[in-house]
Order: sequence, then C-alpha cells, then structure tokens
Amino acid sequence: MVKTAALLAVVFASVPGAAAAQQAVEANPLAPQTARVVVLEGHVRSGQKAVAKADVRLVKNGTVVVNALSDAGGFYSFTNAAPDSGIPPLVPPGTYGLEAQYRGTSKSFGTVVIRSGTTAHRTLELGRIVRLGGAALPPRTTFTVTDRVAGSAPAPPPLGQAFTNERPILACQPAPDCALHYGIVRVNGPLLGPVESSADLAAFVTAMKSAYPSASTVTIFVHGFNNNFEGPVRMTAGAAASVDTAAVPLAYSWPSKNKTLRYIDDETNNGWAAQHFRDFLVALLQRSDGPATVNIIAHSMGNRVVVAALDYLARAKPAGLHGRVGQVVFAAPDVDAATFWEAVPAMATAAQGLTLYSSSHDKALQLSRELHGHCRAGLTGCDDTLALPPNVNAVDASYFRCDFLGHGYWASSTTMLADITAVMRDGTMTPTSPPRAHLAPNGGPGRFRFVSGAPDDRPCASEPSS
Repeated sequence: MVKTAALLAVVFASVPGAAAAQQAVEANPLAPQTARVVVLEGHVRSGQKAVAKADVRLVKNGTVVVNALSDAGGFYSFTNAAPDSGIPPLVPPGTYGLEAQYRGTSKSFGTVVIRSGTTAHRTLELGRIVRLGGAALPPRTTFTVTDRVAGSAPAPPPLGQAFTNERPILACQPAPDCALHYGIVRVNGPLLGPVESSADLAAFVTAMKSAYPSASTVTIFVHGFNNNFEGPVRMTAGAAASVDTAAVPLAYSWPSKNKTLRYIDDETNNGWAAQHFRDFLVALLQRSDGPATVNIIAHSMGNRVVVAALDYLARAKPAGLHGRVGQVVFAAPDVDAATFWEAVPAMATAAQGLTLYSSSHDKALQLSRELHGHCRAGLTGCDDTLALPPNVNAVDASYFRCDFLGHGYWASSTTMLADITAVMRDGTMTPTSPPRAHLAPNGGPGRFRFVSGAPDDRPCASEPSS
C-alpha cells in the first residue's frame, strides 16, 4: 500500500504566518535562497528495511503542527529558516509529540524536544507493518457516523480526539438515531482536518450534497475489531474512497475498545451498534434527498452489523428501499460461517450484489475460529459445497499475505482495490461475464480465486504455503 518519493515534502498545518513568509520568499525568483537549519532528522525503518513515504508528524495539544514524508531511503527531516532570515520558525522551540504513520500502521514515539541551533536525531522503528503495493492514496473529504461517546476536545475537535472508545452507558429514547453523531472531515491539503458536527441527519445529507453535488452514491465503510475512531476514518478517506471516486465516502464507526485483549467487549458493543447502523441505513435511504444507491464495504467484525442490517431489509422490506442497496463487499468477515451462509439467500434479495473475500492464511480468523469453536465466513474452505445465488460471488484471496496476520489484505493490495473497484462499477460476475484480471474460476458458478497480482503488489505477493 511504495514507489520512490521525493527527498522531502513538508506540509504546514499551523503557524500560518511562518508558512506565508516562506511562501513569499520562494515565490520571488529574484530573492536569495533562504538558508535552512535542520532541527530534527532521522530515518523510518521496519526492521532492516527503510520505509519510504512514511508520514512523520510533530504534534502539539492533539494538533499536527508540521509533517514530513520520508524519502526512498527512509530519511526525514524538519527545518527552519536561518535565524537571520527574518522568517518565523515553522517549528518553534519546545516539546512535541512525535508520530509516524505508514498506510495501515500508526505509531507514537513519545516526545521530542526542539531547540534553536541544534539538531535532534530520532530513528523511528515501525516494527512489523502492512506493506501495500502502489503509491499512497490521497485522502478525500469523508463523512462520519458513530455511536461512540464524544470526546472532550473543544469544537471542532481534532480527528484523533473527536470520539472515545466508549459507548453510552444508558439506552436513549425515543428517536431511533438518538445515539448517533454525524460529522464531516474535510481534506486540508494532504491532511484530514477536524471533525465538523452536523446537527441531525437532514443537515448531514445537505452537507453531503454540498461537498459532492454530482454524487448519487454513498460508499459506507464499517470497520472491524480493535479500532479507534480515527483509523477507520482515514481508511475510508483513502482505500474505501478510492474504489468509487464518484461516490461520497462515509465511515460508520461503532465503539470498538481499540485493545487487543478486549475482543469480548468489542463483540458486545458490535451487537449493541447493529440496530443503530440498521436504523441509520433505512433513514438515509428513505429520505427524498438521500442518495440513490448505497454501497457497503465491511471488514472483519464489522460484517456482523452489515449482515444483520441486510437480513432485516430482506425480511421487513421497508418502503422505498428495494434496489437501493447496491454492491456489498464482505472483506475477511469475522462472522460465524453457518450464520453468514444461512443469511446469504435473504441478503441477496436486499442488495444488487454480494461479494465475499476470504483467505486460508488469515491468522486473526483462525484464532477466532478457535475461540468460538466454529469456522468463520472469511476463512476459505468453510463453504465450498454451497450453491451461490446468481448475484453472489465468493473470491479466494489467499494469494495475498500483506500483513503479519494476513487479515487486512482488502486495503493492502492495489490488485484487491482494483478488483473491488470493478465490483462497484460492474457488479458481481455471472457465468457469462468475462472474469476480471488476476482471477480464475474456483469451483462452481460465482466462485473465483486470485492467481496473480499487479507489478506494484510485489511486496504483497503470496508466500509459500507452510
């Protein structure tokens, strides 16, 4: 999810006077070149490998003050204009939080002290990371819906402080969406800005139409276990938004505890959030000014709320919703396999098409199978004998091992994202459809498997079976 980067790219997120002063100097071709003083430099690494295009950030009070991208050798640096230049420093002396993000991996490195006239050196070790094929995906303005408890940061709160990992203690009544918060996260250059709140669903839909006036489709991404609010929003703004650039990207964030050892808590909160997601989906589609179609991408445990919602739509048949749910992608679903496949016939009547991506190398789902005592829908081999409805595809993605757990491949591979793009554009494949690139038949009708990847997916290529 990496191609050669320029030596350095620095983005000014605050200190507007300093940025304007530097831009004024650089805009004048007759002005003498301003000397630069390095205040912080180092390398970003993953084991023995340099990490190019890692986003290194200096943070103050939860806000990114300045950031830099590492070059092809993993080198990054932050500089100020020389003291005699008359240009205020972009990085004033002081203590900053130091963070680095590379595609699916984000890590804090504590604090760093910036001093005038001296250079600090920090090597940033990301550890085992998701290595994605292809260039970084530029973010797009993204809409958010969540039933998490709001954070305490002043409005509009920074993305990382907008919502906690908690859910409300008491049930709310009587409005079906009383637990929900609606928001918009706009793109500020290459960064995502704060979370702007919408008062209600009506204002939320109006904001969608204002931001994307020609869009008739919304792409909803529902995250899985062990996530905070910020990560899935960034995933939606990048990977999920890339599969249909004409659609409105929307992140639905249920209150995951964002801790590996709180899996049972996440199961509880996911079940609690299922009705909220269902009610939101129905209310959005029943609005006269709402989108014509909603596509959905769900990952891991997030598939559970989607399965519950589609099963409800199929059985309750709310007025005006027939044909309004378009393509639904179930990526590595952490759903009981029998529960999932028993729901497929009903779900197939509630959506235009369903596509399941599974893998035999998914260690996270192998552990879930041991914990629950039954197979998971995202593990290849649990469903080989089942007949599929005409608008359902099952795709074996075992070719890809893009991360240590083999669980995040849907967003970790340019080949995978291209395949999901084809799903959103063309729908599911039928026996008479030409198979998509990199796929081959895999048993009966509607079943396929990846047999190759694009050249820029080499870091994500399949490992030999053990």
